[in-house]
Amino acid sequence: MKKKILGLALMGGLLMASSGNAAPAPPNPLAAAATPNGKIIMEFFDMSMNQKKAREAHERFASPNFVNHAFDGRPRDPNKSDREVNIMNAEAAVKNAPNLKVHILSLSVIGDLVVTQLMNTGTGGAPSISPSVDRIKDGKVVEHWVLPGVTLAAAQALAAS
Repeated sequence: MKKKILGLALMGGLLMASSGNAAPAPPNPLAAAATPNGKIIMEFFDMSMNQKKAREAHERFASPNFVNHAFDGRPRDPNKSDREVNIMNAEAAVKNAPNLKVHILSLSVIGDLVVTQLMNTGTGGAPSISPSVDRIKDGKVVEHWVLPGVTLAAAQALAAS
């Protein structure tokens, strides 16, 4: 059941990002950020990517048993935990794009799941949008799903086709 919910949430986020005809946004798309789980995700992304403190963010907000269900095609490293690989990937991203900023455009909390629509800027290319889903347990991120970013131009072209 959770896999179905996560799949729908990810597809919904991608459709919101790609369609100019999407349903109107709620009056405050970040209202759920005031919830405990919403705050965890807001602070986790900000510290990890915008403040460039990936290791500190993971130590504070991610479970030691953190699982990354990334859809980026990278193979899993059997010698490293998903948490360690995620830290290394975040550190590499901010090193390769020192002006990188992650903006949370919308955030919804559904039980223990936090669904976000992220926009990455400062990469040297066009901004990209990606949906993300995180599961929180006992105040820590235990699972993370994200689709690779789609540039705004590509999303608009996809929506027009």
